Amino acid sequence: MCLQELLCLLQTAHLSSTQPPQSLERSCLLATAQQAFIGGIQHHQQQQFEQALGNFEVALHKYTQAQDGIGIGKTLNQLSAVYLQTQNYSRSLTCSQAAIAILEATPNQPDYALATYQLGISHLKRQEFDSAEPPLDEALSLYYEMGDMLSENRVLLHLGQLYAERHEYMFALAAYESVLENMVNLAAQPPVQSVLFDVLRSLWQLCEATNCAEEARGLYQAVLEHYGTAVNSAPFAQVLRQLGKFYESQQRYTLALDCYKQALEIAPPDSLSA
Repeated sequence: MCLQELLCLLQTAHLSSTQPPQSLERSCLLATAQQAFIGGIQHHQQQQFEQALGNFEVALHKYTQAQDGIGIGKTLNQLSAVYLQTQNYSRSLTCSQAAIAILEATPNQPDYALATYQLGISHLKRQEFDSAEPPLDEALSLYYEMGDMLSENRVLLHLGQLYAERHEYMFALAAYESVLENMVNLAAQPPVQSVLFDVLRSLWQLCEATNCAEEARGLYQAVLEHYGTAVNSAPFAQVLRQLGKFYESQQRYTLALDCYKQALEIAPPDSLSA
């Protein structure tokens, strides 16, 4: 059975409609599924996408045979994530829809939230903005209820992108500023720095679209002052260089030089090559 046929089956069938396998057979199926699932995650982390997809397809088939709803939902989420990363947004959308159909009947809220979040991203990447907003709003509420601030702010980033695409700049700015406010007082760990870099880059794009580059520069400097002693300041230096290039293109050379100078101070060339 190919992946597309299996996804169609999952969207139209109930797990309880067939006789479940015997306990020993089910244990063997689950063991094989778990092994394939772990292998898929390892390949995904190593950017080996074809191998990851192969492992996840095996896991999905075995979990379906074992009638393990949570295992099916988790695997569909992983398939959706790989398809998002490889820009196959139609398949990502299908996997997320199937994951939601399976996980909404389980108590597994984190995986249900992830399925909803990835469904919103799939619609956003396909520029289906009106379809993207409801699942992103739902994911935001779910992550807030769970107290998962990092995921909550990643959803806010995508909502900001959605509003910016629709030229609803005030809503986009509110979403980005909320992320900045939430993240700036957290410890400078890599996941936090990643979100901060993404929101700064998004704010820059928004300010560039609305001709408010000076405002973006002020936001960057505020974050850089807070994280001046961070272990990895290179992403922030990269943002400053982008800003410097913009000023240079506008022949505002004093401001451009100021940005380049600050970028060199927080991330000297030696530190970038280390």
